Amino acid sequence: MATLSIHLQEGFTGDTVLIDVNGKEVFHEEDVRTKLLLGYAAIIDVEVEQPPAQVTIELPEKELSSCIPVPIMGATYLGISLEDDEVSSMISQKPFGYG
Repeated sequence: MATLSIHLQEGFTGDTVLIDVNGKEVFHEEDVRTKLLLGYAAIIDVEVEQPPAQVTIELPEKELSSCIPVPIMGATYLGISLEDDEVSSMISQKPFGYG
């Protein structure tokens, strides 16, 4: 088993956010907001049994969704941001630095 750390980063402004990993809901929160001084809104750690992981993020109020395939090799970090009404993502093998 490996850990996938999902970081909701820039652009969240009171959004309802749903996240599934490999078809299993791992996050469902309302009023998700980026902490401006820190640069992130939430961090969700998920154990992944079978790589790769398929991460689906939905923001129903903004009618946005994205499916992100994530190769898992040990600890893996997925950064998700909202930019110009689109979902952007970044995969890293190293932790993100904040604040």
